[in-house]
Amino acid sequence: MAKTGKKHAKTDRVAPTKKLLKKEKRKLRAEADAARYQRTDVGSWGDATKRLATDGDATSTKTAAQTVEDAASKAKSPKRVVTKSAPEASSKSYSAKSNGHAVSINGSSALLTQAAMLLSIATGIGLLLGLAVFGLPGGREAVPTMGGVMTATAPLQTAQIVLALDTLFPLFYGAGLAVLVTCFKTRANRPIVRIALTALLVAVVADFAENALAFGVLSGGAVSPFFFPLTVIKYASIAFAGLLVSSIAPRDGALGMIVHGLLRYAFPVLIALLVSGIGGELVRMIVGASFPISLLLLALFASERSAMPSQAAS
Repeated sequence: MAKTGKKHAKTDRVAPTKKLLKKEKRKLRAEADAARYQRTDVGSWGDATKRLATDGDATSTKTAAQTVEDAASKAKSPKRVVTKSAPEASSKSYSAKSNGHAVSINGSSALLTQAAMLLSIATGIGLLLGLAVFGLPGGREAVPTMGGVMTATAPLQTAQIVLALDTLFPLFYGAGLAVLVTCFKTRANRPIVRIALTALLVAVVADFAENALAFGVLSGGAVSPFFFPLTVIKYASIAFAGLLVSSIAPRDGALGMIVHGLLRYAFPVLIALLVSGIGGELVRMIVGASFPISLLLLALFASERSAMPSQAAS
């Protein structure tokens, strides 16, 4: 009977210990669930393990501690809030109100500066073309040969100089306009920008092909029947690209309004008169002068815009 009583006493002592361990396990699991959703500190699991170690035998303590570690490993660690650093002033986009609509320039100031530089170089080449036409002997006769609207007899050396400058001209105005148009690209006007760049590419390629045919004529070859069509394609593509650019470029300042009016109204009318031959030599001279002036205004426009992001950032 004494042995039986001791056995029951031992059972009574073990039973509460097991119940306590189960209760602690349930409590720790509840804490693990709370930690999963409330993102509490994982270090509290060490304290819970120490409390559990004070009760029960070594085996039960090890099992409970393992359960706690498993629960802690499943708990999600707190997410770090990553704050994006403010972008540099050169990469910020800015908006300018144009006739009540917000027009965004999404290009960096570096791109706008490059566009201004390329367009300025193109303007200089255009001025050199004018000096060659009016300063070199037979320069006025070389203008029709350069434009391809009609053929004329001009001194070979003068025509070669004019055509060499006219080959450099589309390289720089094409690159400058392409960079400038790219700075106007937003998600809303992306199709318009692509069409404008395509029209600009067609104009540059047509200009190169026209110059190649002109060099062939100067070398003693026959006048190609594609001369005049290439000239029409070149001028029409330039006018079309200018119309598209005038639709997406900001017009908030005086310079923006001048560029808009020139590209939207003046340039298409002058191109139509030039291709049709209505104005004759006078229209050719006006177009020849207006094109470098337009490029100069666009260069000033790009230079003005390149300073606006830094002002917005300050």
